[in-house]
Amino acid sequence: FPEEAYASMRDDESRTPLYARAIAARLGEAPRGTLSVLDIGTGPHAVLALLAAEAGARKVYAVEVNSDAAARARAAVRAAGWAEVVEVIEGFSTEVTLPEKVDLVVSEIVGSVASEEGLYATAADAHARHVLRPTSADSWIPHTVETWSAPLPCTCMLRVRVRVRTCISAWADGNALVM
Repeated sequence: FPEEAYASMRDDESRTPLYARAIAARLGEAPRGTLSVLDIGTGPHAVLALLAAEAGARKVYAVEVNSDAAARARAAVRAAGWAEVVEVIEGFSTEVTLPEKVDLVVSEIVGSVASEEGLYATAADAHARHVLRPTSADSWIPHTVETWSAPLPCTCMLRVRVRVRTCISAWADGNALVM
């Protein structure tokens, strides 16, 4: 991602405070310093990892596949004073091995379409290998994602629909139609 995209996610006043409240609420359910967290796709600012550390996580494993972003995340963690709590691990979460299973997974690997950034495979792997209580909604932030769509008219789509109908009609009539 370009720096502008990372900064935009970090500074998003409609998203980041919601993550902060959700993380603080979840970690606040247990005594401070007792729960562990996995941040998948931490990015160069380690935003969610730092929010978890500030909210009282005992340990945060911040996984980032991009080596430049991982190096910058390590620097951000050190600058924030959380190097004893947040460990940045370079690699795909599906390929790393954590020293323990975690209580909570936080991530923002949802693109414009819920599965765009490999969310399904990543979550399935974390479910199988990284989470203490994988079937509990309390183990995931976010715990559900949805993609909404709405049809809209487009003349180019109307042309495609006509061609498809023509092709289907020709096939149904037993005529070969090559487009």
